[in-house]
This record gives sequence, structure tokens and C-alpha cells, in this order.
Amino acid sequence: GLDLTEIVTSGDFHHMATRGWLDAFPDAKIYHSGLKFPTTRNGKEILAEDKYKARIELCEGFDFPPLEKYSDTVKFFGFNQFFVYPDMPFMTANEDKGKDGRKQNILSYMSKVPPCDQKMLAIWFFHVPSKQLIIEHNFDVFMNKYQIKKASLPLQMMMKKENFASCAKAPMPTGPKDKEGCKTHCEQMAQILQLDVAAINDYHSYPGVQIRKYTSKEEFVSDFTGVLDKTGESDPTGEKMFKLQNKSSSCIIL
Repeated sequence: GLDLTEIVTSGDFHHMATRGWLDAFPDAKIYHSGLKFPTTRNGKEILAEDKYKARIELCEGFDFPPLEKYSDTVKFFGFNQFFVYPDMPFMTANEDKGKDGRKQNILSYMSKVPPCDQKMLAIWFFHVPSKQLIIEHNFDVFMNKYQIKKASLPLQMMMKKENFASCAKAPMPTGPKDKEGCKTHCEQMAQILQLDVAAINDYHSYPGVQIRKYTSKEEFVSDFTGVLDKTGESDPTGEKMFKLQNKSSSCIIL
């Protein structure tokens, strides 16, 4: 088979398997988020080992200059203006038990999640030959009715059924509320609207499950603009997003 020389992660949400990838492909370089990942317990442990650190390139921007050589086949986009909660400590065996010895409720543990004030990186990619766009965690996780039916009860309660929408106004992850953050994010999103997309997939979907299919670039632009209109992300100036992000708040962040 072919030799794997470079790996691009999906960003800050799914980094727990990074060590496994590094070990499985000892000659590969990994492009990872330089925003949240280095601040996590997992990230700190991995980056503390020189044999791993030397093979990881931390990225914070929207563009990936070292990967431009692949642009005729795949393009990468790093959305870096959304926020998520900081790293949480792992639930140890002792922490997994309540004071009375019974197993701690996962919802109780989740109630300890801190505020979303940590910037995150969500890496999208566009496969040029097939015109497929793969989206990440600054949009809602997409699962169809079949997937949700097979999921655990807590996951079924959390998931929105076949909802294709931005997380800009969601509790977690959440979009920026300051003018500069909204402007930067919308300028980034405007580049997605320049693509000729035939289908949109989600990192979490089953193979073959597509959120959207399009017969033309015009159809994609029209549909995706309509989705972004709801959160103001379709306005490249960021003004509409800024107003909507602060609409329900008594305090506007300048």
C-alpha cells in the first residue's frame, strides 16, 4: 500500500486518539490544533514527549500553507473563532462513584462543565474530485433518524433529529460575540460559499450518509446561504452575525 506521511486532525473536539495515531504511523507528521489541544491534559502529556512533539505541527489559522501542495485534491479550512469549554479532568474510578457508593450519574458530571471561553479549531475539508465538503463541530452534529435510534438514551436526548444548522447561538460550542470575531469568522465562511459543492457530510455520520446533495454550485450556494442566514454568517462583513449574537443579551461586547 501507500505510505502515510501526513495526518490532519478534525480539530479540538476529538484528540484523545492522537497518541495512537502517532504510534501506528511512526513516519507520519500530524497537523493538530494549536488552540485548545495544547492546553488539555492529553495534549500536554503528548507534547511533553520529544518523539511526539517533533512530529506535530500546531495550527491556529484558517489556512494550512504546508498542505497547499495537495490543493488540487483536497483543501483544508480551519475555523478558529468559536468557543468551547476548557479541558475537564478525567472521571477517575473514585469520582465515578457517588458518596453512597452508587455510580455517579453522567448528567451530574456534565453539570460541572465550565463556561465556554476557550477558543477552538474546527477543521473542514473539501475533496475536490468528488466535490464533497466535510464539516466539523462549529455546526451541529448530524445524525439521521436511523443513527439516533441506535444510539444510547442520553445521546438520543442530546441530538437534534436531522437538523443541519450552525452552532453559533448554541450553548456549546458557541460563536463569537465581539465584532472582530464575527467579522473574521464570516470572512472565513465566505470562502466556503465560493466552492463548487456536490454533497456535504459530517465527521460523525455513517459512511454513505450525506446531509445535503446538490446538482449545481448555484443550488449549493443558495441552500447553504439560507442556513447561514439564520445566524448571520452569510454576511461577509460580520455585522449581521454580530447583531444576532448579541440580540438576546443585555450586554454587547465591542
